[in-house]
Amino acid sequence: MILISRLLAAALVVLLATPALSQEIIYATPLSPVTLSELEGVASAAPQRRRAIHHEEKSPLSMLLGRRPDSVTLIPTAVPTLVPPPLTVNFSVVGSGFLAPADAAGAVGKDHLVAATNGGVAVHTKTGQHLTTISLDVFMRDVVVDTTDYYDPRVVYDRASDRWVMMCIRAEEHVMLGVSRTGDPRGTWDRYRITLPQAWSYVDFLHLALTRDTVVFETRHLGGSIVVSISKSDLYQAARPLPMRTYGYGEVDVTPVTNEESGVEYVLDNLGGDSIDVTRLDSSQGRLIRLPIGSAFFDFQAPQTGSTNRLSTGFTYHIETATMRNGAIYAVQTFGRSNASRAAIAWWKLDPEAGVLLDSGLIEDPTATMHYSYPSLDVNRAGAMVIGFATFSASQFPSSGYVYRDALGRESTIGTIRMGEGPFTWVDRWGDYTTTLVDPFDDTAFWTLQIYATRDRWITTWSKVQTKTIPTRRRGVRH
Repeated sequence: MILISRLLAAALVVLLATPALSQEIIYATPLSPVTLSELEGVASAAPQRRRAIHHEEKSPLSMLLGRRPDSVTLIPTAVPTLVPPPLTVNFSVVGSGFLAPADAAGAVGKDHLVAATNGGVAVHTKTGQHLTTISLDVFMRDVVVDTTDYYDPRVVYDRASDRWVMMCIRAEEHVMLGVSRTGDPRGTWDRYRITLPQAWSYVDFLHLALTRDTVVFETRHLGGSIVVSISKSDLYQAARPLPMRTYGYGEVDVTPVTNEESGVEYVLDNLGGDSIDVTRLDSSQGRLIRLPIGSAFFDFQAPQTGSTNRLSTGFTYHIETATMRNGAIYAVQTFGRSNASRAAIAWWKLDPEAGVLLDSGLIEDPTATMHYSYPSLDVNRAGAMVIGFATFSASQFPSSGYVYRDALGRESTIGTIRMGEGPFTWVDRWGDYTTTLVDPFDDTAFWTLQIYATRDRWITTWSKVQTKTIPTRRRGVRH
């Protein structure tokens, strides 16, 4: 009855929702700081109960009502002409056979890599040396004795301030926030508990982004989404209590855009699969950008070898990653084909101010032999892109791969990050997201945190994709 009541209430709110953003100032509650290197590490052999983290996985009512029959795609599928750049670093990070899904969030600093998953928070050097692994509940624990789940972690590194910011959800009720005091993630972190203003004490799923001036996160609730903006000046001064501005949004799973080029805060929302609504938080007016496709965002269950258990390819109705580069927004999401029974990946390049689609692409196997999902991307200054993602088929265990697209628009074949080593059989949850980033200190290097399977275990892995720069012609110089 509780679930039915929630669904009915959510349906009513979605039907009545308007695109206008409501605003409210709230304050996060400070918790005691912790020093990561002093916390008790994870014992990998410790017994755990097998469990799947709760998610409202089904498409929201607005998507169901807005769907049209699957149409012939107009998204261009590139003919690969490049060999994928090499992986110069590739090592396993955190795994768990008792908890699903992985939720592979990661961030890259000057000297460190931080992976934040449902299996724990792991710190490594860039060469792969393991420094520490802490369970998420120990790191973000709200009280001394707390048996609730901490999950859906996200982490970012702010190069301008040399700080790390991490968030997760606690027991469907609160968002937990941690910010490091220095660039060493093993040092001291200030922590906060955030209680969001909404009619139901329920939050689920997180997106986290940086702008030049703010930290922006989004979480869904039963009536839509809440986007929260935190001033870096307040956050890094350890303001007590910490002020933040919230924006109510009538759609589920809107995605904030990482935009370190300016202080403009954008959010994206995929509306019915045939358009993207781009909204600035400083204005209630959005720009609707039509997509070259009919509504083809359908959930798909992917096969695997060694088991009849099929794995979910995730949320096909929202944009997973969005980042600003050279004035354009690049975004990526899973694309589920109902009529062809396959999962693919669609990416978009948008001009947010003109409201124009500049470019798009599709990573897809037309034979429906291979299936791709849980994508993440980033773009360097030259305009080169790497997309990392999960790969599935009936002839392989759950694996991971990547595609490189250079600044001239040439695309590579699919490179292998890690091939699965066993089936995942005890639940259909896989994902829910991965991470791909440009190294903030080396614009030719990309890092991607992906997932592969061993026998009934998921394992996350860091990989460095080393690219080459395109020479810039120097004018007026003779040799």
